[in-house]
Amino acid sequence: MTIIVEDAGLGSPLPELEDEVEDCSPEQQLLELLRTEFEGRIPDRILGWPRLQRFLLGNNGDIQEAVAHFRKMIQWRQEADMEKRREQLEGRDWDPDIIPGLNHLLGLMAADCRSSTDEGDLLWVQCDGLAHLDRIMDVSDEDLFNTLFLMCESREDHLDRASELSGQLRQVIQVRDLS
Repeated sequence: MTIIVEDAGLGSPLPELEDEVEDCSPEQQLLELLRTEFEGRIPDRILGWPRLQRFLLGNNGDIQEAVAHFRKMIQWRQEADMEKRREQLEGRDWDPDIIPGLNHLLGLMAADCRSSTDEGDLLWVQCDGLAHLDRIMDVSDEDLFNTLFLMCESREDHLDRASELSGQLRQVIQVRDLS
């Protein structure tokens, strides 16, 4: 089996998989492909099994799509200077209160992200009909993006740690009232 992954502008095309890797699970194939391309160039935590499993699930098990999506994420992380932004989160557990502007934004969005299931998945509860779109639009792009970027980074770190500790993938479960 040969897996061909388009370049997507981020590095060279991936090599063909060795026979022993081809016989692995899709998760292991994805890990090996991405480690070949990115190991030593990005933080190890980003190549952990929980994050890669979420990429695979988010792309319906399609390894080619997951690799392309991962490459786009790496490019975005570089453009958004996420390693510098995340310095203020280092060593801190998931807590919306530590993210500048998040409580205000959640209020405007009529959303809550403080709860979790008994198993450890995070809950995102949002009432779209109660969102204050006009007031959200008043938030500067810089503040809005910084808040959302830091929230996503903190949340992913938390989910990765929770997954590693439990040995089971932990995710965000969204509950949305669209009325």
